[in-house]
Amino acid sequence: MYEECFKIGICADIQYADKLNHEFVDEFGRTRVCFYKNSIEHVKAAVQYWKNHKVDIIVQLGDLIDGYKNSESDSIRDLHHVLSLFNTTTSIPLLHVLGNHCRSVSKSILKETLFSHPINNDNDAFYYAYKPHPKWKFIVLNGAEISTGAIDSDFHENQEYDRLCEKYSVDSKFRNGWTGIISEIQSEWLESELESSRHENEYVLVFCHYPICGNGENASPKSHLLANSDVILEIMNKYSDIILAFLSGHDHIGSYTEFKSIHHITLPSILEFDPNKSTMPEENPGNPFHILSVQIHKETGYPQLATIHQPLVIQSVVFTNFSKNP
Repeated sequence: MYEECFKIGICADIQYADKLNHEFVDEFGRTRVCFYKNSIEHVKAAVQYWKNHKVDIIVQLGDLIDGYKNSESDSIRDLHHVLSLFNTTTSIPLLHVLGNHCRSVSKSILKETLFSHPINNDNDAFYYAYKPHPKWKFIVLNGAEISTGAIDSDFHENQEYDRLCEKYSVDSKFRNGWTGIISEIQSEWLESELESSRHENEYVLVFCHYPICGNGENASPKSHLLANSDVILEIMNKYSDIILAFLSGHDHIGSYTEFKSIHHITLPSILEFDPNKSTMPEENPGNPFHILSVQIHKETGYPQLATIHQPLVIQSVVFTNFSKNP
């Protein structure tokens, strides 16, 4: 009943670094581990998996590296190491989403590396639109556009962050170096792109490093949302007739909620995937990299995302498809 339009290989929060593992207890009392060095092995497996199954597009949802606060040269070294693996997929369009940890490298370097491809090189703001199919548009947001934790953040950026936090009444406990905020200019651009897609009868997938919806039992906590998430969510809800899903990272546990008929899907991180578990999707349903089939119903014309070869497991809940119902 559904016809496939294309396949996406997708992952989030690799956060590779030449660092020792780090065990910590999160805000909910859960003991977790960051496997910095091991994440590169999962990238190798993911790239091979995507190539074997002939995906049409690869989307990396941000935080490619962990970064170093006091050594940009080390961050750049790690960035080149991870990118060397992705660069073996030159025949497949590769879409990068900017994450907060990515900004441990200056914008000029990001422009030359992550955002050097014509797909995403048309501006210096690192947000862009891409049309993979006549019936579909991808909108890639830059949630780390304004960030006080960036290695090259300056007085102007920090001042703008404070101004926007005041304007949008962001709670002081969520104003920090790893919670990004989106400018008015980018918000206006997002709405114009969505309006254009509605006019062109296109369905839309939106990608951002940060989740924006905290409504629902398995949704991301407020501490992990984009600082002005309410603003972006309000825009999204105005175009719920054409937006199938909002896909993000940042919340390493992963999350899911459906709000106003839009699927908000946060992928679990590669960083915290147990290196002792198999990276073969057939052997481990909880694998952190995936293939999503983007489909259109042959009779109704409604869209759907469907998992291929393995379900998407988020907080022990198993998902095989995300549909837009009449």
